[in-house]
Amino acid sequence: MLSVAKYTADEPTTIDTAFFDFTANERPDNQMGDYQILGAGKYVKDNYTYYRKISCNNGTIVNVMFYVMKENKSNYLYEFKMNGSFDQKDYMIDVLEKTVRSVEFE
Repeated sequence: MLSVAKYTADEPTTIDTAFFDFTANERPDNQMGDYQILGAGKYVKDNYTYYRKISCNNGTIVNVMFYVMKENKSNYLYEFKMNGSFDQKDYMIDVLEKTVRSVEFE
């Protein structure tokens, strides 16, 4: 399952600031059980810059999240998220890389 969330800031900010200062190390308010951030960062693949966070709940469910922002500076940060078992992690990363790379803003 793929979900999309939109986060809003009062002032325009860069995607680096929104991701690294407010997202990468944040834990959800509704976290249940043993929540861990497995990794968060920025990387380039095929000349595209990705912002990704991976976490898990109770050591069984992995959450893979990718973030995009229009023109890398905006009041809005979009999160694309999938979750599933650990053996699906690589599949989810592949799907989300393709998904966020295809996002077009008006």
